[in-house]
Amino acid sequence: MGAVEYTQEQLEAHAEPERDPRAVLSEISRRSGVPQAVILGRSRSQTVARARLALYRALREMKMSYPEIGRFVGGRDHSTVIAVMKYAEDPAYREKLKVRAGAHH
Repeated sequence: MGAVEYTQEQLEAHAEPERDPRAVLSEISRRSGVPQAVILGRSRSQTVARARLALYRALREMKMSYPEIGRFVGGRDHSTVIAVMKYAEDPAYREKLKVRAGAHH
């Protein structure tokens, strides 16, 4: 995609409670170089996942609920949004998931 690499903090918009979620999506798309439709899509590539996480965080800062975020971001279930944010923020949770995945192989 030829996107410039940004840190997670740089990707995240400084959301204000009254901001339009579409404006936040547009800003994150611009900063990350990932098209809006791709952020809202099903890709799990690292670049897209980072942009999507930035969107989730910014929308939470805007006081959107997990179900609202899920609906906005391609009709995902609220538990998906919660799991992604927890995975990104909690190393112990990531390790627990790795162990659980390894048990299935």
